[in-house]
Amino acid sequence: MEQNTKLKQNSTEFGGSRYILQNKQSSEEAPVQSGYISSTNHSDKKKEVKKESDNHSKAANVSKELLWGCYEYKKGSLSLARKKASENILKKMNCSRKLPEAWIIGVKKCGSQTLTGLLDLHPEIVTNLYLNDKNSMFLNETEFKDTYSPWTRPDEMGLFSMVGLQNRPDVLGHVVRNLATPATRYLLILVDPVKRALSDYVHCTKIMKKPKFVHSFVTERRLVWDGKLQNYSHENVSLFKDTKIASTFERSVFNLSGELDIESGLIKRGVYSNSVEEILKLVSRDKLLVIDGQKFVTQPWEVLSQTESFLNVSAFFSRQHFLQQGSFFCPLVKERPDADCIPGKGNKKPEVSPNVLRELKNFYRPYNRKLQILLGEKYSWMD
Repeated sequence: MEQNTKLKQNSTEFGGSRYILQNKQSSEEAPVQSGYISSTNHSDKKKEVKKESDNHSKAANVSKELLWGCYEYKKGSLSLARKKASENILKKMNCSRKLPEAWIIGVKKCGSQTLTGLLDLHPEIVTNLYLNDKNSMFLNETEFKDTYSPWTRPDEMGLFSMVGLQNRPDVLGHVVRNLATPATRYLLILVDPVKRALSDYVHCTKIMKKPKFVHSFVTERRLVWDGKLQNYSHENVSLFKDTKIASTFERSVFNLSGELDIESGLIKRGVYSNSVEEILKLVSRDKLLVIDGQKFVTQPWEVLSQTESFLNVSAFFSRQHFLQQGSFFCPLVKERPDADCIPGKGNKKPEVSPNVLRELKNFYRPYNRKLQILLGEKYSWMD
């Protein structure tokens, strides 16, 4: 996509013909006034923030469907709850499917899904999120475009996000060789590996509590783990994909001899330097933006602004587009009243012994230093 002229804040011309609200009471399509949220000091004017939030909620309740570019969105969350627009609309807006111009190399529990959802709110970016079996990614260009590429207008950029791509250099290699061009750009968001492991544990235990979840191991006292026979005689152990899950976080990351179980997904996914080293064999450093996941939580607008520059799209996001709810910021983009926080954010983490946290930090420290050397950057979560 050609570089766009940077837009002035409060412009009312930005994407004026690109989205339509479809009211339940009328089937007639009516263009919506475009523009940015009016400037508000969120720290000093809490009443105005609440008023804007209320207006946001009312707009979301009034508009049952929002036509934005080539998709109809329904109120839900940043999970891309949408469907393709009608054939008539697709033709009218010159929508087509092309290879993505950017990819998010997803790392589990590092914020890839949230980043994908927020970038989809940008008027020049259309994203698609893939969570299923990575083996089905070995498609040729035509098959991929027909199956996974997002529908875009000529003035929109397509972005594809694949969770878990970090640990699949074979899939990434196929992407780079067959589903990308020399101009394709890649995003990677990373958080403190200790916090990532805790979040991963909470995620796995939450899923395992669902009635439909089938435990791989429930009462087995012997478990084959990556070809090695290990004993877990002290309690029941379940296997969630490649992740050993026990009744506590500590018992999930340590084996019976008191050593870190470095083969567990809880631990090895946080050894970022190994996967980044493989990524850099396929992607040049200037085409890879590595995002500070901690900063993304505390100042998402700054991270998104950095991402806009990297992707060469117009400046859009600012502090005014976010409303703080607890320890997280939720989107407040009045052009997209369908968007809300992802459910489940801010789940309570288990209480863990300081000694366990210290041992994990010590384990990851040399890998973090190697990562810093590989990327030439130090991130806020590094020692």
